[in-house]
Amino acid sequence: MKTLQTTITKKIGFFYLQFFLICFSVNAQNNWVFDQSFGDNGIKRINFGPNYNDIPNDILLMPNGKILVAGISRDNMSYYIAITQLLPNGQLDTAGFGDGGKVSHHFVLRDHANAIELQSVQSDVKILVTGAEAEGNGGSQITPSLYRFNADGSLDTTFAANGRAVHRFKGNYSGEMYGVKVLSDGNILTAGYRTGSGAFGLMRFNSVGGRDLSFGDQGEAVLPFLGDSAVVMATVAFANGMSQFALAMMDRFGNPVSTFGDNGIVLTEKDGKYNYSGGESLLLTNDGKILLSGTTPDSGPTNFIVGRFLLDGTIDPTFGNNGWAEIHFAENFDICYDMKVDSQGRILLVGGVSVGYGMAGLARLNSDGTPDTTFAPDGKFILDLNNNSGTHYLTHCIPLDNGDILAAGYDFHSNSGDFMVTRLTQNPTGVEVSNSEVPTDFVLHQNYPNPFNPSTKIKFTIPTPPSSSPLSKGRNEVGFVTLKVYDVLGNEVATLVNEYKPAGNYEVDFQSTVNNHQLASGVYFYTLRAGSFVETKKMILLR
Repeated sequence: MKTLQTTITKKIGFFYLQFFLICFSVNAQNNWVFDQSFGDNGIKRINFGPNYNDIPNDILLMPNGKILVAGISRDNMSYYIAITQLLPNGQLDTAGFGDGGKVSHHFVLRDHANAIELQSVQSDVKILVTGAEAEGNGGSQITPSLYRFNADGSLDTTFAANGRAVHRFKGNYSGEMYGVKVLSDGNILTAGYRTGSGAFGLMRFNSVGGRDLSFGDQGEAVLPFLGDSAVVMATVAFANGMSQFALAMMDRFGNPVSTFGDNGIVLTEKDGKYNYSGGESLLLTNDGKILLSGTTPDSGPTNFIVGRFLLDGTIDPTFGNNGWAEIHFAENFDICYDMKVDSQGRILLVGGVSVGYGMAGLARLNSDGTPDTTFAPDGKFILDLNNNSGTHYLTHCIPLDNGDILAAGYDFHSNSGDFMVTRLTQNPTGVEVSNSEVPTDFVLHQNYPNPFNPSTKIKFTIPTPPSSSPLSKGRNEVGFVTLKVYDVLGNEVATLVNEYKPAGNYEVDFQSTVNNHQLASGVYFYTLRAGSFVETKKMILLR
């Protein structure tokens, strides 16, 4: 076993992830702010019905910049699969998805949506959703399920049995799925939990929802909690008198990988502490190591925790403190719900902290497990997202290529609980000045990223004019500065800067949505004018 080609990173176990965020203010000890061009002043709340408790369980950023969020909407009696699609600017996709940007599906008494994935079928994009169904409230009735929806949110009846693949484990065991992955051969792998002495359970389907009988035992594989490609899963299991993190590795045929831990299973705890069952996440690093995040107590209060393992299941002592890194926010309970690694290898963690009614906590570690102090003091900060008017947590995050953070969470501020999505930035829309050194020449930089969607950054430099220059105005200003965006026909699209500016280095964000209008894909030009200086560069918007 040399490489891990498939990693299921969702929560495996019998607990439901309740997350979403709400926003009004950011802790003053950090420089992260809400992107005011996103949603409604930086946040979008989605409610599926009056007095419904809407719990998002997964978020997915699509190639076109749109955002999918899936989870559960429930009233006093029933559970519904709830999915919403947002435009890149955070507004509901009212024209392209469901009823006003939202869909809810109800098949039996309880329908659970825990994870989402995209599947390409010829020229179409399909939405895979995995979770469980139950015709009653008893745990023994919960049955693993997989669904496929069309890009507009309608059920794809060409998949499995009218859009649904619902199968119990052999022996009529119940269970629930928490992860889904489309494999390179087109097959679909789901991973989760099977009842009966506690076990990881996997099912594999072909591209149209039929059971892949070549996998495991007639399409399923089970590994109790005690090659070339593999699946890694994690949960919290009670063993040896304590709750411990349990990791499992299976090969592509559904067999335990004997070189990983004890015949495919690793049970681990840190310093003899009990581990709290609160949102385990797994990631594979670029150098082939396994990151595990979760929650663990420290003499009572719980902390965010991250451990790094080698591919044989042993802890990597070069990471953090002998393989582990802990982050503590509050006096009582901090619960880590999600972990992602950004393009620079930094580890982003989000969750909930016990401040007020319960707020959101964010932390970022360097790749070696030390706190990233460029993120915030001590590498962490707390968000009060609804003026402390109700419980709210961040439970999913996506580090964006431009450095921003897209995040989702659960808010109990009003109704009975809502989906919420936000985007945080360290460079808010507008111009940011940095005068650490005196510039001597005009410079207009190439935008980054390019091509872009939905936003890009443009940097430019205004030099200090000679004191004898009429441009100096006696105020160390070069005169009136404009930065404008044009389409290929020369029509002005947006004015980003239009004022006197002092010498300095500047950066401005350009969003592909202008005055609530989405720009079409294509070539655009941006021009900087300052005194006699004029320079134009080209950028490309791809949707």
